[in-house]
Amino acid sequence: MFPWLDWPTEKDRWFYSICLFRCLYGGFWIRLRHFCGYLPTKKTILKYYFSDIGLRNARLNFRQQEPTHIMENIVYNEQLIRGYNVDVGIVEVYAKNNEGKTTRKQLEVDFVVNQGSQRYYIQAAYDMASEEKRTQEFNSFRKIPDSFKKIVIVNGTKKPWRNEEGFVIMGMKYFLLNADSLEF
Repeated sequence: MFPWLDWPTEKDRWFYSICLFRCLYGGFWIRLRHFCGYLPTKKTILKYYFSDIGLRNARLNFRQQEPTHIMENIVYNEQLIRGYNVDVGIVEVYAKNNEGKTTRKQLEVDFVVNQGSQRYYIQAAYDMASEEKRTQEFNSFRKIPDSFKKIVIVNGTKKPWRNEEGFVIMGMKYFLLNADSLEF
């Protein structure tokens, strides 16, 4: 997504580090660090979010108008505004394949949100109309072995409700307009 972030040589790292620092504190984009709550992993997921969606669109010359990415970016910015510490979550799952070998799979949780002793696991899903998409969004939640609140934010104006597994599903409009929406 961001070709200038690939560091081809050790010599270029210094230059790119300065660019990263300037962009980060200049208010253009923000790097979200990896969070692994259960098993340490050597591979990390880095996500980059723009602090201003208008600047993002202008920088990309109004190409790449992907509503899924923009929605996830807005959810991230709103959590920062509310004072939460935000990380990316990784859940490692071990299963046996067809040959009987154990394989490791990493499932992602879009946001692990912390503030004091409160923790929320949040998925941002633009659309969950199909059963396949619902399964994809809920699988990582199912594998988390604690009882903190698990929330899916979907596009639209849905009021929050709990499904049979106890996951909260709420619309983007409700999330943005209610400062205490995560407390549902």
